[in-house]
Amino acid sequence: GSTEGLLKLWRLDRSGQYRCEQTYAAHPGPVLSIAIHKNGQMAATSGTDRTIKLWHLQTGACAEISQAHQRWVKCLTYSPDGLTLASCSQDESIKLWQMTSYPATSSETFTSPSLTPTPVHTIRIPRPYEGLNITQATGLTAAQQAALKQLGAVENPG
Repeated sequence: GSTEGLLKLWRLDRSGQYRCEQTYAAHPGPVLSIAIHKNGQMAATSGTDRTIKLWHLQTGACAEISQAHQRWVKCLTYSPDGLTLASCSQDESIKLWQMTSYPATSSETFTSPSLTPTPVHTIRIPRPYEGLNITQATGLTAAQQAALKQLGAVENPG
């Protein structure tokens, strides 16, 4: 991955030199994370655009999860069995995505990567004031209210 938003595939040739074999325009901003699936045919990328993209490395076919997180997606990894992709974001959440179309081995035919459009599980560490209702609070400035909301406080909870 690169700061220019590119995904580049490199191969070590017989002389010991690395050679760029493929270049894909992955994200409009920097690529922050790349995870390679155990089958060697698929990769996932993430970036500052809050998306996750799945790539078929030979064909360049791409599936995108728009707005996968509310902020930058900073890290990706596949589960050891390759059935789940975990993403971690600057929004302080970890999401687990179920693979819906993938080859189990490198010998299987594979043309289109995909994930479920919504995560199967979201993990979020509670913020210090998570759920604290400040609707009736008095004496707070607008800046203090904003800071409390960033830390989990709410107004007029439903």
